[in-house]
Amino acid sequence: MVPKPGIESPESSRPMTEVIGIDHIYIAVSDLGRAEAFYDKAMAALGFRKNTFTIGGDPHVQYFNRHFGFVLRPARIRIPHDSYAPGLHTPCEPGRFSRVDVGHILH
Repeated sequence: MVPKPGIESPESSRPMTEVIGIDHIYIAVSDLGRAEAFYDKAMAALGFRKNTFTIGGDPHVQYFNRHFGFVLRPARIRIPHDSYAPGLHTPCEPGRFSRVDVGHILH
């Protein structure tokens, strides 16, 4: 990240760093095949590319563009979802899609 000239941090007179993307986020899923089928459609509609690889023998599915990487991997523990448990919940991409648009893309 490179400081952007002309934008100053509220805490000091140093220039603020401009974040232009997130390298990657890993999401552990209970059913990799089902998640992959869903995200194949959703991420393709958003223009993401796809890659697969393994880490420690576990399959991983990566969707990426030049600003962001989103990786699915199999969960090692199967427990019911709890939105208040530690971890990432409800990831969403900023965009201008209605529920009708998303439904049309995914079906």
